[in-house]
Amino acid sequence: MIDIIGLVKPFAPTIAGVLASAVPGGPLVKSAITTALSVFNQQPSGDDTFNAHALAKALKSANETQLEALRKIDLNFKLDMQKVGVDILELDNKDRADARKMQTSIGGRSVPILAILVTVGFFGISGAVFYLPAEMFVGQKAAMSGAIIAASASSFHQMLSYFFGSSAGADHVKQTMGEKS
Repeated sequence: MIDIIGLVKPFAPTIAGVLASAVPGGPLVKSAITTALSVFNQQPSGDDTFNAHALAKALKSANETQLEALRKIDLNFKLDMQKVGVDILELDNKDRADARKMQTSIGGRSVPILAILVTVGFFGISGAVFYLPAEMFVGQKAAMSGAIIAASASSFHQMLSYFFGSSAGADHVKQTMGEKS
């Protein structure tokens, strides 16, 4: 799925949070995208990638009224999630903890080897783009290179979150610490 989170977050932080932390293609993502697309009078298709592209396109051409409607729908979406007891941050943390537990109980070398490959791949691709002449990245090659860099950066970020945790709850911790002082 395209990196739509940055586009959505300023106007709909709850929906952006679902897109960032829920399972791609899962019911929460479908619900979040459907909710956001409703502001622009668009019906989602069965393809999440197409829906994400449609939402990105709609956001780029949205007027102030639509953006305000998106803010309101996001607030309603958050309230609806709270009513049914869905804590997006908690879901994300449990998923990561379960993956770590599985790795600890099974052992093996596949996860560390994959982490090394992701790290070497990310820095290798980044270094190649930095050092290769700009003329090599023209037209379709530029688009493909951008997609590869985005995918490797996303994989690297996920790997770091797996091994070192996520900063997703940092704002909540800062807010709680501020209230106690």
